[in-house]
Amino acid sequence: MADTIVPIIDTLFYGEPMSSFKARVENFWKWFAENETTLTPYFENPRETDPTPTRERISEGINRVIEDLPFEFGGNFEINFSANGRRELAFLTTYLAKNLPESLAQRWTITPLKPAAGQGFTIGMFDKMLGFDDVLVSMEPAGNDRFFLRFYNGVLDEMDENNAYFFFFILLDAALGEAISISHIDGVDKAEAAEDGMIPLSALSDAITAELAKEDKTFNTNPCEYYVGYSGTPDEDTDPSELPLRHDIIAGFTCQQRLMDEYYSEDHSVFELYTEAGAKAGFIWYFHDHDEVRDALDERNEITDRIIAEILGEPDSGQELGLNIGQAMAPTRGYIDFLLYDENAFLQKVGSVLKDYDYTFYYTDYQPEAESTELPRGWKQ
Repeated sequence: MADTIVPIIDTLFYGEPMSSFKARVENFWKWFAENETTLTPYFENPRETDPTPTRERISEGINRVIEDLPFEFGGNFEINFSANGRRELAFLTTYLAKNLPESLAQRWTITPLKPAAGQGFTIGMFDKMLGFDDVLVSMEPAGNDRFFLRFYNGVLDEMDENNAYFFFFILLDAALGEAISISHIDGVDKAEAAEDGMIPLSALSDAITAELAKEDKTFNTNPCEYYVGYSGTPDEDTDPSELPLRHDIIAGFTCQQRLMDEYYSEDHSVFELYTEAGAKAGFIWYFHDHDEVRDALDERNEITDRIIAEILGEPDSGQELGLNIGQAMAPTRGYIDFLLYDENAFLQKVGSVLKDYDYTFYYTDYQPEAESTELPRGWKQ
């Protein structure tokens, strides 16, 4: 077998833990509660209070969790985090917002992604001022409830191209709300002139709603729940058990397509994004003994369901140790993918489920050169 297997080392999983994302989030809200009195003056009187000290103070706290995480704040005790166009970041901001303590929730409104702005919204950038009605868009279905947009505005057309796209994306997120933009917009292209069928950006939300309604669907307001299926064609001249990890996959699904794509490339920015925040993308794999694919799938699904219910915790609860972000099947292996908010705690506990199956299970970082570590059977206290 070509893969490197490393016997489990207690100090790796059970020694001095690194600062997990879960711990960082808990510490942030503790810091927020302790420093609340230094933040409230602006929110109590925004019209007459300089927002700069408040912004700097909030940034100081947020940097304890995710460095340079974009956010906006308003006078009504509102703080809106932003994924800044990166869907992968929504998996972190959602958990961060969900952990708002009840004692703070009575006053504060925290959203994981920027909400839509009201009609009449305008914004100034690059010495130009534009609103929703100033920009024209058209849309084409891109599959999986997503749409490709073309946009045009004379002012944007005269701008540096990078600035024009940046300006449009700001307007797009404000028009739809960041969650809907991430969930339903597949890509954009700048047109050279106004085109037949274009509508004002202010009408885009209604247009997408109408298209989704044709299939009795509505907006997906949680981009973390967007899954896609994929398939692979393993090398037929090589024994599947000898192929590198994940190069033997014949079918799977994921809500982290970019992370999966990066596994087969030299770009690992999504994995690094999570690691820098104290989270970890990884997967459990094992050799199964089923000749029938259906039997192998049923067993993998059972293992996954039990890990979610007994170890990870309720998704989107703010208390979960992580998320199951995908699964895959190979002729001789099963794969279960995770984004872990507390890797150490997960690896201590997951053996209590795995002990009920007659396999040796391994855990591997979501990196092609990562070593595989044999998981313990039972619950390590």
